[in-house]
Amino acid sequence: MSHFQSYIDRMIKDIDCNDKMKKELSEELEIHLEMLLQEYLDQGYSLDEAMQCAFADFGNPKEIGKELKKTMVGGIIMKKVVLGLFGICILVLGVLCIFKIFDLLTTPHHVGIDIDFYGLEIKKGVPEGFILNYVIGFLGVGVISLIVGGVLLKSGFKKLINHHN
Repeated sequence: MSHFQSYIDRMIKDIDCNDKMKKELSEELEIHLEMLLQEYLDQGYSLDEAMQCAFADFGNPKEIGKELKKTMVGGIIMKKVVLGLFGICILVLGVLCIFKIFDLLTTPHHVGIDIDFYGLEIKKGVPEGFILNYVIGFLGVGVISLIVGGVLLKSGFKKLINHHN
């Protein structure tokens, strides 16, 4: 156990993150404290004096812990919001694919049909017999998008809500 472990433990004990992240944070803080300690030792301070100076420079462990928690919570919330927004985008893609299926099934067919996806041309002059293949493709993409989007949206916002409680 390092000279600083109990001091570091007081800083990180209330931070809500997994053990791996806490360990990495602990190691990072220890490196900074060891560097401060070495600076004071190089200036001629005894080990005890150098440690006290390093603690004084670093500050109150509870206050540092509060600031670290705010910083980490902000990053975690941002990740969850991005995950939720990505889920919404995937859901929209799924809904658009489902709407495209109805468009393909209700469009009158003559010699062929131009397949596009809301302005993005996919295929020109598709014979009537192959339209069902495109319908199945859009259905597959639509259903998968709805499932993936729903899972992302649910997990992102569920974690965000649980994090505030």
